[in-house]
Amino acid sequence: MWRLPEAVRADAVARTGRSGLGHPHQVRLVVDDLVSFDPFIARGIRVYGVAEQPFERVGFVGPGVYIRVTPTVSWSWNMAGEPAGDTWYESRRALHGHGDRDSSNGL
Repeated sequence: MWRLPEAVRADAVARTGRSGLGHPHQVRLVVDDLVSFDPFIARGIRVYGVAEQPFERVGFVGPGVYIRVTPTVSWSWNMAGEPAGDTWYESRRALHGHGDRDSSNGL
C-alpha cells in the first residue's frame, strides 16, 4: 500500500474513478533510489499490478490518501546496494500468484 503525495492525489482519484463502479485498474509503479554517486550505487523496483480505488486513512506515515496495489509481476535490481561494476545491475523478475504470464507487457 502506498501513500500518494499531495501532487498526485487528485489525478490518481480522477484516473482510477474513470472505470465507474470502483473496478480495479492495471497500474505500473517504479521506485528508483540513487544511494550514492561516488561510488555509483542505484537500486529499485518496478511493479505491475491491479490497483484499488484510492482511499483516505491514517497510516504509518500519518493521515492521507492511499492506494492498494496487488502485484502481478515485479522486477528488482541491486537490493543489496552494491556499487555498479563493469556491467549494469541484473534485474530479478518475480511472478505473483498468477502462474506463467506473457512477459511482453507483464499485465
